[in-house]
Amino acid sequence: RLSLVGSEMCIRDSYKGSQLSGDASAFSNNSQRKFVRTHDSWLHHVYPSGGRVWLEHSSNNGATWFLGNNGQPLDNGEGKCPSIDWWYKPSEGGFPEYNDIVIVFQQKEDTHYSIRYAIFEKQNNGNYIKKSLQGGNKIYEPTNENYTSSANPNITVGGNGDSELQYFVLTFEKKNVSDAGIYWIYGQINCAGVGVVTSVDPYFNWGAQYCSGPNKIAGTNANSRNATVNLNKNLIYTGNFDVVYEQYVSSRSRAIKDAWLYCSYSAGFWHPQQTGLYTLSSSTGVVNYKPSMIQMPDNSIRVCWIRDLYGQSSMPYWIN
Repeated sequence: RLSLVGSEMCIRDSYKGSQLSGDASAFSNNSQRKFVRTHDSWLHHVYPSGGRVWLEHSSNNGATWFLGNNGQPLDNGEGKCPSIDWWYKPSEGGFPEYNDIVIVFQQKEDTHYSIRYAIFEKQNNGNYIKKSLQGGNKIYEPTNENYTSSANPNITVGGNGDSELQYFVLTFEKKNVSDAGIYWIYGQINCAGVGVVTSVDPYFNWGAQYCSGPNKIAGTNANSRNATVNLNKNLIYTGNFDVVYEQYVSSRSRAIKDAWLYCSYSAGFWHPQQTGLYTLSSSTGVVNYKPSMIQMPDNSIRVCWIRDLYGQSSMPYWIN
């Protein structure tokens, strides 16, 4: 908005409206989780606009939305590629009910980037308030990666049911030739941040250095993209998870791959493993892209993706 002050001064005001983005591709990457519904039935979504990362909430099933974080962006000056997930802890022992959401995003740091996160919590019938994080809000900072490359960080949170302490997986892409591929970080999280707690170490060691990773998925490279990951909220066994991604071969040939992964913590150390890499749909003659998945309580997964048939059928594409 332009405002005239007197006859010679002009002031330009900038406003951020709800449900508006100047980025035409704000929701184009469906392998990143952009929308969630928390246990309290609130809706939340994250997106980039104007080179910043924004959070919005709806308390009435999407009838109206309002900007979160007191109407301010989540990054410190420039950011993109946000992803969101949630967890819940019921009221017990005199403690309130907790609904939490966590957002990760790519933040500009000079010419390179860092992967940052934010946690918002609602107690009982209050509002979602940004939490102060132990150890800071930086999870990873690859100094050899240029900010112009999209890392597409993707976070998921799950565990053995409703609890303040949960497990998380973060995936992201690196494009630098020397170490390009899809990477993952695994650890534990609660409202104060990422860390680890065990019977051996009965306290939280906060900070990303206490998580496992980053670990590169063997077999991935600069043409591996659009990774999707999910942890179930009611896992029978923790530590097992899949990362499903798109493997680019050419403009008319792309495959869908599934990496089987496992991570545990014992005796003060993380133990990451990759137990397999499987092709869900081959690249021969078809373009498979933008996979999405959910994990079931028994660690099995359900995956869907888009298949472009390029004249093989009267339909332009299938949803597999």
